[in-house]
Amino acid sequence: RLLDDIATMGTTLVVFTGGDPLQREDLDELIRYGKSRGLRVGTIPAATPRLTRDRILALKEAGVDQLALSIDGESAARHDAFRRVEGTFDKVMEAGRWIREAGIPLQANTVFGAWNVDDFDALAALVTDMGIVFWEVFFLVPTGRGQSLESCSPAQFEFLFEKLYELSKRSSFVIKVTEG
Repeated sequence: RLLDDIATMGTTLVVFTGGDPLQREDLDELIRYGKSRGLRVGTIPAATPRLTRDRILALKEAGVDQLALSIDGESAARHDAFRRVEGTFDKVMEAGRWIREAGIPLQANTVFGAWNVDDFDALAALVTDMGIVFWEVFFLVPTGRGQSLESCSPAQFEFLFEKLYELSKRSSFVIKVTEG
């Protein structure tokens, strides 16, 4: 019913997110239904054992228009420390390859805070090498477990905005700042 309401409102994009939308056994069905209603449909799976090549191919078969992966560090040590789950960086890199092999447009989502501002160039190179079509950049909003992390200083925000602007002039992908 919700997808019907969204379709009648003229909205053209629906993104299934979570937690982990792959926990939903009916995700493929929801994607197919959304597509049948004329919607663009994406999803942001978590880097868990549920994220497999077969699951990505099933999402493609269902008609998914775009998949997004979270990448918050330029190395396994940095990313996994932020995500607090060892092995998530490697899973993201593996899933990114599978998504590209399947021909599904890939989006990267990155959270920036005081801990990774200096990693901008390495992160930008990494997401570029991943073959993304869209980079959604988030700035830490210190709520929930984020309260224990340090947000960017005004100077760090300025630095990141300048870097993002310069990258946007030469990159082949769209860059969007969602929170700042």
